[in-house]
Parts: sequence; C-alpha cells; structure tokens
Amino acid sequence: MYSKSITIVFIALLIAGSFGCRKKTSPVGPQEPVATAQPDIDSINNQAESLRTSGRPDEAIALLQQALKTNPSYAKTHNNLGCALRDKGQLAEATAEFERAIELNPEYILAHNNLGVVLSEQKRFDEALKAFGMALTIAPDNRNTLEYLWQTGLSAGKMDEVLKVLLSIEQAGKANAEIYFRAGTIYSVDKKTEEAVKQFEKTVELKPEYARARGALGDELVRAARYKEAAEQFETAIKLDPNDAEAMASYAVLLAASPEQEMRNLDLAITLAEEACRLTNYSSSGPLDALAKVYFARGQLDLAIETGQKALEAANKAGENEYAVQIKARIEAYTKAKEGK
Repeated sequence: MYSKSITIVFIALLIAGSFGCRKKTSPVGPQEPVATAQPDIDSINNQAESLRTSGRPDEAIALLQQALKTNPSYAKTHNNLGCALRDKGQLAEATAEFERAIELNPEYILAHNNLGVVLSEQKRFDEALKAFGMALTIAPDNRNTLEYLWQTGLSAGKMDEVLKVLLSIEQAGKANAEIYFRAGTIYSVDKKTEEAVKQFEKTVELKPEYARARGALGDELVRAARYKEAAEQFETAIKLDPNDAEAMASYAVLLAASPEQEMRNLDLAITLAEEACRLTNYSSSGPLDALAKVYFARGQLDLAIETGQKALEAANKAGENEYAVQIKARIEAYTKAKEGK
C-alpha cells in the first residue's frame, strides 16, 4: 500500500515540479561561491541575472558573453550564461556552458543540476541521470539533486538507473536516510521484498523518527510474513505521526486478516480503518480498500461491497489502473460470499 502511494506522490511531483534554472526565477539553489571570484565580475553576473529573470535574456547573454572575454575562467558566469541560453531555447549552447562551468569547478553542484535539467529537456536521459548522480555523489544531502534524479528516472522510465546511482552512493559510504528510503521504494515497487526491507531498516536506523519509512517497512515485513515486526512498525509510525492514514490502513488490514490468529483485533481494525478514511476525506483508494477488507473480515458483506465500490471509483479517478483491477476482483469476491457461492 505504501509503495503505490509513494510512487503516486513522486509522479505528482514530477508533473507539478520544475527543473533547474527556471524562466523568470533564479537558478536552482544558491549561487555557490568560487575562490577566484572578483567583485566586478560578481556585479556583472548579478546584473545579468536580474535582466534574465525580468524577461530580457538577450541582454543578459550579451552582458555575460562580454564578461567572459575578460574573465573566461569564471564558472559562475558560464553557469548563468547557460541559464540565459536555456531561456532562449538554445539547449545545445546551454549544455556547453554548464559543462564548461563544471570543468572549471568540478564541485559546482548548481551547474551539475542545471546540466542534468537541460540534458533531460533534450531527451538525453542517461546523460542527465549521470549528471545528477555526480552531483549527488559530491553532495548526497542536496534534496534538489535527489528530486531531479528521481523525477528524471520516473519520466524516462529508468528507475533501474536511479537505483544504480543510489546504490553507488551507499557503496561509497555516503548514503543518508532519504537515499536508503528511495532505494527501498524502488525495490518495493519491483516486488523485491528482501532488498526493500534492508533499505527501509537502514532508513529507520539512521532516522528513527521517519514515520513514513516505518510504515513502508511495515508493509514489506507483512509481505515477508514477519507480522509481529510489521505491527511494531505500524504502531511506531502512528505514534510518530497520528495523521498517517496509510500506516493506519495497513495496520487495520493486518489486524483484520493476519494469518496469526492471536494478532487479530477486529475492533481496533475498524477504528483504524475508519480513521484513515476520515483523514483522507473518504476519497483515497487505499484507506477505502482497507475499510472494505475489514468489513469483509467482520462479516459485514453489504458494507464491504459498498465501500469497495467507493475504493474502485477513487482508484479510477486517480488513474490507478492496476490497483483498480485488484479492487474490482475483491468486490467480486465479496459479492460471491454474500451470494453464498
């Protein structure tokens, strides 16, 4: 349940987010200082950036090109020129400027990010992922870079390549909780439960208060038939975040249908499932599906069918096609049970 929800959130970020040095806004992240910076060059760069963000990229380009004639080795100027060229749609020229900025300052994270963005816009996804991967290796805590890497992988259908980048950072001993969490999410979507469990365990070891990671770990432990450990993770997730509807829904289903009879608690299950639905305004497929399962476990077949239909409508509305098929199959099972078949 967690894997589906997280993937949708990231796709929503992909659709809603914007990349790199955006039109009429400043480039992503702070303008990193460069040791060789000179006040007059910085002043020119600031003036050019003001022109670019006010919709005058041609003037910005002219100013920056003139500055490079006197100081061709200033990485910041090349980066800013790349942004102005991108605003004009001159992506190949922008790419060259970002590459030059990185050549001059290999640890210039902003330039790496901007290079990845402009490569993505040219459908050069493998190169874009490499650029973001290089930036993340230099600065693994940079959330902008991690989001660009993730969004590019989603849009290009190359999450396997994203995983390779994340694992390479882990192997270099630079991984943080979020990198482990993203790796675990990819493994979860790929139904590689053992690997997902390991990544989520590393996540909560580094960041014990990460409620969403505990919920995700709980889901994977259920798949691994480690039910009591899963229950512990769900309980902790809910304590950390009392509004965690996904953890509540997952825990409700476990309490209603656990293969270990002693774990079953239908009263608590219905309470959690109803609260999960309330928190999501009875409009999210996951909690509604969970509530339908609990109703079924309680023998309330009419309510199971009715709630299952609501879950199916929510899934269809959200474009969750694969999940909708699963919900439909459960509704058919509830109906057959009601008919005594």
